[in-house]
Amino acid sequence: MQDPAAGAQYFYGYSYPYPTNSYTSLRAGINFGAVQLTAFGDNLLDSHTTTNYILGQTDGTFTPQQNTNTFHPRTFGLNLIWHGR
Repeated sequence: MQDPAAGAQYFYGYSYPYPTNSYTSLRAGINFGAVQLTAFGDNLLDSHTTTNYILGQTDGTFTPQQNTNTFHPRTFGLNLIWHGR
């Protein structure tokens, strides 16, 4: 974020600091000889906090386009790995 008091040349007032965020995940697994089974959950609190944003070029309007990145949605799954010989 550019500070207009520091003489920033391109300060539009649309920049903002990133908010605090939290990302919670859980993994548990077990081995059965040559087979490994793992269960997981990512983003358990389903946080959609902004992690990055990009202000694009204006298209003739007075406000720039903003593309916002967030964490991916809550996800659950299983991983199965076989260690063949």
